[in-house]
Amino acid sequence: ATQDGPSLAGHCAGHAAGRLVLFGGIERDGSAGLGNDMFRGATHVFDTRAMRWDPDAVRGELSPGPRRNAACATIGNRIIVQGGWDDYTMQARRDAWAFDTVRGTWTELFGDEGGPADNGGPGLEAHKAVVSGFDMYTFGGHSGPGEYPSPTMSVNAISFGGTVKAV
Repeated sequence: ATQDGPSLAGHCAGHAAGRLVLFGGIERDGSAGLGNDMFRGATHVFDTRAMRWDPDAVRGELSPGPRRNAACATIGNRIIVQGGWDDYTMQARRDAWAFDTVRGTWTELFGDEGGPADNGGPGLEAHKAVVSGFDMYTFGGHSGPGEYPSPTMSVNAISFGGTVKAV
């Protein structure tokens, strides 16, 4: 493995088409404490066949904004990123994005204001995701520091037919 990759924490990751994709997180500056850490919205791609970071794998200008602790899952050749904490607005994001590992481009699936029929995802960070067919289920997490949307485990279904619902 190479040593020229990013220094991140709180990022999300997925693997498809021979590419390990890292998105977002906090970049560590190497000093003690957390004061100088910076939220990132960068996409890093590691080619698992060539065993090297690929600086040319991401194309286009469109990409999700900086965040930490987003949920991430793989559907086909796409890495889906949903939610996460936005340090600039001090809120959990509700948006969802798909990174096409073959084309190297991002597509916004729905924004923070919601998607088709205003079915935005849950405003959560530190939640997890699994995929079944064309549905991504997110669960757990919190909506802000010490704020939980439910006294029990929250489960949300994001169907790539365009709907989001609490389960």
